[in-house]
Amino acid sequence: MKIKVGDIILVPFPFTNLQGSKLRPTIVLFVGKLDVTVIFLTSNLENAEQYDVLLRPDTFNDLAKPTLVKISKIATVDKELAKRNYGYVSDSDRRKIMDSLNDLIKFGY
Repeated sequence: MKIKVGDIILVPFPFTNLQGSKLRPTIVLFVGKLDVTVIFLTSNLENAEQYDVLLRPDTFNDLAKPTLVKISKIATVDKELAKRNYGYVSDSDRRKIMDSLNDLIKFGY
């Protein structure tokens, strides 16, 4: 499967306690030779945090319902673990995600 930045793909995403993983939709942030860096998506809107970005279903992303981009939940996984490509993030949503990610990692500046 060809993977590019902005794609929404299914990968086993690790639990924060590292005691396992769950197959989750993610957005591709970076594509390396062997790995991809992805950011976690969830349809559970109740636990939104300050930097999370809300995506609404559209013709680009093919999401079934409103979904949060969990800006603080990022992982790097082997490309071979990618199971399915749902769609991709529109340019305007990509800008929102990158702006929020940049705000999160300012390191106090």
